[in-house]
Amino acid sequence: MSGNKEIRFITPDYKELFRIPDGGSIVVTRPEGEQYIGICKGENMKVNAMTEAFEEVTILGKPALFTCLRIDRASIPYGYHAYDVHHDDDCKGDPAQLGRYIWVNHWGALITRDEIKLQRDGYLAIGPEDLIYCTGACRCMKDFMEQYPAKTRPPVSCER
Repeated sequence: MSGNKEIRFITPDYKELFRIPDGGSIVVTRPEGEQYIGICKGENMKVNAMTEAFEEVTILGKPALFTCLRIDRASIPYGYHAYDVHHDDDCKGDPAQLGRYIWVNHWGALITRDEIKLQRDGYLAIGPEDLIYCTGACRCMKDFMEQYPAKTRPPVSCER
């Protein structure tokens, strides 16, 4: 094997679909036909919340933005909250758990205005009925921020 790293794309039951070089790109086509180019960078494969295309969903009755990719937490505006979604261990395609960070069986990521109270261990069990798709028209963070303004403001600096 050469020293060049590759990224494998697999099915939920770990069958390889294809490989691309680390840093390569893919064209992602959303169900409604919209396309965008995704840059794939191995361990740091995270998207910028301010430039990513999302789907508006409802999680536990709260409006949210969803992407199947990982979100760079540093790109999330003040007053908004990020959660990762873990899918079921049987690979049936059902969301099973929310957490601040999910490393195994990562289903996707959510951004909410309203904080979701996680259990003491930092996770919360959910089911398919808790994550409802196609609930709004927001497709980007800017639209979401206009529709659902943050409830908290950044702290004011005390420096003079």
